[in-house]
Amino acid sequence: MIASPFDHQMLTALMANVPDPVYFKDLDGHFLSVNQACSHHLGTDDPALCLGKTDFDFFLQEHAEEALEDEQWVISTGQPLIAKLEKEVLPSGRVKWVSTTKIPLKDTNGKVIGTCGISRDVTDEHEKSEQLREYAEQLAAKQNQMEEELSFAMEIQQALLPQDYATLPPGAPPEQCAMLFTHRYLPTGRVGGDFFSLLPISEQTAGIILCDVMGHGVHAALITAMQRIIVDEMIPQANHPTLFLEGLNRRLHQILRRLPTPVFITACYVTVDTAARRLRFANAGHPQPLHARQHGGTVELLGNRTFTTSLPLGMIEDPVYPTLETDFAAGDKLFMFTDGLCDLDAEDEVKNLDHEALLGLVKDCAALHDVEFLDAIISAVKARTGKQSFLDDLCLLCAEFKG
Repeated sequence: MIASPFDHQMLTALMANVPDPVYFKDLDGHFLSVNQACSHHLGTDDPALCLGKTDFDFFLQEHAEEALEDEQWVISTGQPLIAKLEKEVLPSGRVKWVSTTKIPLKDTNGKVIGTCGISRDVTDEHEKSEQLREYAEQLAAKQNQMEEELSFAMEIQQALLPQDYATLPPGAPPEQCAMLFTHRYLPTGRVGGDFFSLLPISEQTAGIILCDVMGHGVHAALITAMQRIIVDEMIPQANHPTLFLEGLNRRLHQILRRLPTPVFITACYVTVDTAARRLRFANAGHPQPLHARQHGGTVELLGNRTFTTSLPLGMIEDPVYPTLETDFAAGDKLFMFTDGLCDLDAEDEVKNLDHEALLGLVKDCAALHDVEFLDAIISAVKARTGKQSFLDDLCLLCAEFKG
């Protein structure tokens, strides 16, 4: 097919107006024709000055050799080279990045007589892409650092939790203990805001403190670490739930009031006297523990339904935390938990556990012992919601009286 004058006019118009460099070369890489954009790209305003020259006249040798190698491949294979990203270094030292397409140039008989190429300057896009890549690498490094720090924080928090349960009497083997303890702790993240501790009081008495810091994550974990220190300082008052929570509140209030964002902590403290078979407890805004009685097979709120819990710890300086008492018998269980067990679905309140539903679940599991009892409750709650995770940190404690 012979090109018409109109075809030549269209090609001339395209060459003159396209903003990207367009060029034609012979079999040896000499420029046969270039448009104004290509001439400017090569460093001259006159396209005629480019004719008969090669890339070696305009670029450093490394790039010129690579460009010639690509053109020889196109000529020998008859295949196009599409959108290759090239780094062009000009003799001045200026660096450009271009996306280059080269196709075989053929005569009217279909014989390859050279190459035709078009290049698009993508220097800005490439530099932005490189910046984004560097930012991504920096973010990944920061993320790895944070992961390492969170892992270390998790190890510290786990170390703050009781590693060995208190025994009553102290040092007795499990089969001779009057009271057996067990727990499950499931933070929503690497670290959480739930905290518990078992405090030795006497050979017949132990204290159980369970706390829940508002929110979860690193800030909550830091406060739980602080709590551990304060709880240890309160051991002299451990036999008196009212004095224990009041002292804990005063120390926390002195610290938390300095924070710009209000923070409060719910807590429940129980003393177990195995000799007198008495539970004594005080509550600071925390969900009421449950008492599963083996005799009669009942499960009830610890204390009574009319018991009014006091304010969470740290809110005001001098709240009152009254102490209540109740008896327990062999085979009874004390079940303590944080509100992550009941607050299950932020969008569907129907799926959240009320007291009656929770009492029913605990009653169904009450015949089980130790960790099986706690695991059965967790499984039952998950089955109720159809979800495999909890919205908030979760800590469960069980104290079972053996007699």
